[in-house]
Amino acid sequence: MAFDIFRTVSQHRSTVYPFRIFPILFIVFALGLGGCGDSTTESERLVATNAQMDAVSGDVEAFVNDLTGLANRFGGEMVGRDAAGVELRIPAVRWAEAFEELRAWPEATGGERIWGQDITDQVNEILRELEEATGDEAALLRAKLAFRMDRIERAVIVVRIRPPG
Repeated sequence: MAFDIFRTVSQHRSTVYPFRIFPILFIVFALGLGGCGDSTTESERLVATNAQMDAVSGDVEAFVNDLTGLANRFGGEMVGRDAAGVELRIPAVRWAEAFEELRAWPEATGGERIWGQDITDQVNEILRELEEATGDEAALLRAKLAFRMDRIERAVIVVRIRPPG
């Protein structure tokens, strides 16, 4: 039955995009097999979304400007750039839409990877430690917590850029 559900959902990928990306997790949770190790329910799990795409561009500067514009249109920003590519942060509620648009660009080569990282246990551990922490230790833990929460609220899209040929 779970495979019939997955087949139906994957046929409507534009409306149910996350299930196309994480079919195994969907099947596990649809069957009620997703054990957690603590009392957090599946609907309360905190997942950081990540995507990577390969692109080819003869004019890297113009392409980076286009990527920055894409991020801005979806409420995000470019947060990093190095010789290998660009890192974008897009609000999690809009990242799939942004990634679909990026996929349609002529520079996109089809090399892509999408994954989620469950960071619920990390956040819970920081919260437990924060209950007893004081001073500098508490400030450090609050910074770690803010970083983790940002990873949940804003998805990371890394675009690896290479020249043609």
